[in-house]
Amino acid sequence: MRISKIHIKNYRLLEDFVLSPDKNSDFMLCIGRNNVGKTSVLTILDECLNNEMKGVAFDDITLKQRNQLIEVLDEYCSGAKSKEDTCLLLSTVAPELSITIDYSDPASDLSLIPMLSLDDTSQTVTIQLKKL
Repeated sequence: MRISKIHIKNYRLLEDFVLSPDKNSDFMLCIGRNNVGKTSVLTILDECLNNEMKGVAFDDITLKQRNQLIEVLDEYCSGAKSKEDTCLLLSTVAPELSITIDYSDPASDLSLIPMLSLDDTSQTVTIQLKKL
């Protein structure tokens, strides 16, 4: 069993980021310039796995989404947007993490996955977390 994909949306500089570790390697090294998101990947993983995303705040939303959120809230407060439209936008700008786990390896310990798909043709499960 291994993580085959990490997908992060709307978190700090990571507007729509996908990390797909090499399936032939047991080691991954992330290298990059300053302010490209290396620490953000680790921070959101830590927030989701250890803190139930309680530490994620308004400042963690991407700047683009923050500006869009402020516009829609202004429109809602002025009566130009309905509550339903505002709630819909809130769900689209929320920071989101999806982790896809591949359990196609016959030696995988499936007891570590809390819930598996009943579709026996699928060999992955995706866990999706969103901070609203």
